Amino acid sequence: MDKSYHKVVLNFRLPLYSPVTGGYRIRHKEVSLTYRIGQFSKLSKTTIKTLRYYDEVGLLKPEVVDDFTGYRFYTTDQLVKLHYIQLVIKKLKLR
Repeated sequence: MDKSYHKVVLNFRLPLYSPVTGGYRIRHKEVSLTYRIGQFSKLSKTTIKTLRYYDEVGLLKPEVVDDFTGYRFYTTDQLVKLHYIQLVIKKLKLR
């Protein structure tokens, strides 16, 4: 049984009627799934050791670290950040 931790926040617009202005406001919500370091490693095709190193040097900090277990949790938004980090490192190695 998979004991992974998932945090889901919905991404949609909620029209809210304002009796003061007589109009509607739009409120946004975001979608973000949270993965343990092993799952995030597979999604990003990056080793766990590399993710731990990025955390240590401050390049990519986990979104959440469990105080009791020390497990690192990353979000889908951080996949984009990791991609940019890898591109910059690749460009630096070519020169």
